[in-house]
Amino acid sequence: TGGMPELAQVSGAEELALSVWDVLSGDVALGPNVLVYDETGGQSGPTVAEFAAETGAQVSLMTPDRMIAEDVGVTNHAIHLRNLYAAGVTISTDQRLIGVERNGNKLAATIRNEYSAQVSTQTYDQVIIEAGTVPDVDLFDDLVHLAVNHGQADIQSLIDATQQPGLLDESFASGKFALFCIGDCVSARGIHAAMLDANRICQNL
Repeated sequence: TGGMPELAQVSGAEELALSVWDVLSGDVALGPNVLVYDETGGQSGPTVAEFAAETGAQVSLMTPDRMIAEDVGVTNHAIHLRNLYAAGVTISTDQRLIGVERNGNKLAATIRNEYSAQVSTQTYDQVIIEAGTVPDVDLFDDLVHLAVNHGQADIQSLIDATQQPGLLDESFASGKFALFCIGDCVSARGIHAAMLDANRICQNL
């Protein structure tokens, strides 16, 4: 069941800001002046900034990191920079978004410099936040009491790369199942972490 977009760490964002998912899904129309705030250093922030610029919006891409897309490989990083500059996107580093408030029909973004601690306020039509995900465990919680392993992974078996206890238990013949939490359902991580989690559980079935 993965995760849901994380917005809570920025004051007012849960009510007023958009997630990258909202924008790339096409669920919202963008205004003329947009802030994209990226805390993950991945491809999502630059991608949504490029997408927003293609709609004709004036886009600012902001990060608290020393550069945008810090975790993106050098080849893709250069392509993002080429596209962003060509689209007229303004890039700001070392800036942390700490709050979003309504200001008439606009949004006032409170921003703090990571090194000087100087605080400023800038106004936008929309604020889009990429800050990873928080686990979505509702389905897990609904099913955990029915699972033969009560949703628990045996840590020593994971360390030893051996089969999880009870996965070939006769109780499966009666329609029972084992349940494991992996990937973003545990914590916000990349696809490679989710694949590793799944492999460690399933490699010895």
